[in-house]
Amino acid sequence: MAVVRYPIKLNVKPSSYPLIRQITLVQGDTANIFAIELQENKQPFNIENCHVTATFKKADENVVVLEGNVVDAKNGLVDIPIYSQVVAYPGKVYCTIEVYNMDSLRLTSIMFEFNVVEQLGNDEDIESTTEYTILQSLINEI
Repeated sequence: MAVVRYPIKLNVKPSSYPLIRQITLVQGDTANIFAIELQENKQPFNIENCHVTATFKKADENVVVLEGNVVDAKNGLVDIPIYSQVVAYPGKVYCTIEVYNMDSLRLTSIMFEFNVVEQLGNDEDIESTTEYTILQSLINEI
């Protein structure tokens, strides 16, 4: 099955610009990826030797933190797969992208938002919770 990619250009410094069109996802859909292009003053933001996370705050106030997949570090390109917990609860979702360097210094992008609409034919409810997949995977490695 094909995956829907949503291109999003984000400035890593405060600005009035994210170049984001209105994004609406359906509750429970997991075939979506946010294709993030990190920029500084509209130029590619180099994220070599860094790791990237995305933090989502859902309409029910639960938070999900996901690890990003760096596609092209030199040009600041990161894919964020949208897992079921991100779209478990209908309403407005706020998101930031965090970049961590080797010294664990963090830089957070400007915030953007998208909407999750309720699915029709609700055959399986997903309980909305707070989820930190990065912490869970690190705990499992121990």
